[in-house]
Amino acid sequence: MELKLFSDLIDGLGEVEGGVKAIVNLPRAERETMRRTLDETYRLIDTTSNMMIIRLSDSLIETSNDDLRCEGVRLTHLAEGVT
Repeated sequence: MELKLFSDLIDGLGEVEGGVKAIVNLPRAERETMRRTLDETYRLIDTTSNMMIIRLSDSLIETSNDDLRCEGVRLTHLAEGVT
């Protein structure tokens, strides 16, 4: 089992190395575009998670534990795109 974990780790590192080499070989403008896109994506994820934390905190202050659980389920469904 440990040998498989180790070999999987080595394979994963090889894939990362290949990805880094591919990125280095991209023209500077494309790398910059990718960097901006990733930056915007991470900022969106951060903002969304902060909004969820604030909403849950507000719900905790204003409601009972059962209501908080319901709000958590609603937020989970919202995040998954379920209505």
